[in-house]
Amino acid sequence: MRRASILERERKQRIFRLLDLHTFASIHDLVEATGASEATNRRDFIEMEREKRLRRVRGGVELAQEHGAPLQAEAPRRTASASTRSAA
Repeated sequence: MRRASILERERKQRIFRLLDLHTFASIHDLVEATGASEATNRRDFIEMEREKRLRRVRGGVELAQEHGAPLQAEAPRRTASASTRSAA
């Protein structure tokens, strides 16, 4: 298993901070939040999904449920973009 660089850890922390605030985060929201490319974010998503920390879904990611509880596909999603638009 490889060691994560400081930049990688910071990116992942930003991803989880955003997911703590919102049920879903789009790839575009995360590119903006991390300052990394889509390809870099997607590689991070794949690794974090393998660790069962998040789940990749169409257009972005959502936080994985703890203790192996199933994710509910029917749950409404709050996105960072939607929250920003409604505040404007």
